[in-house]
Amino acid sequence: MTGDHGQSFYETGTLGHGHEFSQGQTRVPFILWGIGGEWPEPIAPSDVRGLLDRNLFLPRQSLPRARFIPDPGRKMLQYLGPLDRPERIALRGVDGALAYDLLLDEASWIETAGEAPPMRPGAAEVDRLIHTWEAWQSVALDAKEP
Repeated sequence: MTGDHGQSFYETGTLGHGHEFSQGQTRVPFILWGIGGEWPEPIAPSDVRGLLDRNLFLPRQSLPRARFIPDPGRKMLQYLGPLDRPERIALRGVDGALAYDLLLDEASWIETAGEAPPMRPGAAEVDRLIHTWEAWQSVALDAKEP
């Protein structure tokens, strides 16, 4: 059981969802019961089908328990607004996220696991974020074609 996003009830001055990359709007509960296997962190709703397919029919000794394994190299794309013209995009990992505001042309680190973020994201990191977003646009276009 999960949701695709959380809600803000004025915790950060915002009511609703899809307006910011805050904890309340981007980190939602993911509950598994009776399913074992290994599940990566971070995990996105788009990952669930494949992971269920891989883990649902594993041999059972007793009531299975899922193991969530943090993967520092795993990143997931987040965006605010439509995928083809968002206001902001981000690549989220277990240690935080790199966000880029397309309207202001500004990149920043958010939620960096309690550590002081680097002063400014490097060009290579921002390029990786932009290229990931572009690749997802291609995937979305391919999915729409008959």
